[in-house]
Amino acid sequence: MGSKFEKSAIVAVMFAAVLVVAGCQSTGSGNSIDLGVNSSGWTAAPLSESILDLGQLDTRIKKRLEKQTRGKGIALDHLSLDGRAGDVYVMDMRGNELHLAEFKQKIDDLSEFESYVRKNVPRYDSRNVKPAPVAHVSKPAGGWFVRIPEGDGIECMIAQSGYALTPLGTGTGNYDTIVKVIYCGAKPAIDSVQAMLTSVNRAAR
Repeated sequence: MGSKFEKSAIVAVMFAAVLVVAGCQSTGSGNSIDLGVNSSGWTAAPLSESILDLGQLDTRIKKRLEKQTRGKGIALDHLSLDGRAGDVYVMDMRGNELHLAEFKQKIDDLSEFESYVRKNVPRYDSRNVKPAPVAHVSKPAGGWFVRIPEGDGIECMIAQSGYALTPLGTGTGNYDTIVKVIYCGAKPAIDSVQAMLTSVNRAAR
């Protein structure tokens, strides 16, 4: 089964890439947002404070939540799944209204997603395993995910998706919520994570 993509390193690279997008700048506007990776900036939090409703996830998946606020109030969640088996990063983009269109373009770009996967998973071959579009059961959404067999009944999923879950998104046609996933596990657990991607909602407050 190998090293499961050397997952720890890949997650770090993936999250750095997300934050580079989040740091898009309007030249000369003074509105740049610094979202560089800062490992000391995360604070443990109860699952009840998650940006997303986690009810869709299999209850057998162990979850640990950390939170961070960056830039002009952008909220970030890091959800660890089953220890080091997987990670979900969630960005509440309501503090970054100026760059929502750039986020949507990045999330919807299949070639960019495949380039990212190939860069981090050298053995990935789109001729055998093809990405599938992310679609939400009732909300505007986009992005891509891919499930890569690792042998012994284990699969690894990589996903990047965007959703219009609040009036900010639905009113502009852009995404106000970004979700990034990398998770390796048995099929029932992977199915649960995939189901989450298609039915995510903001947690009720």
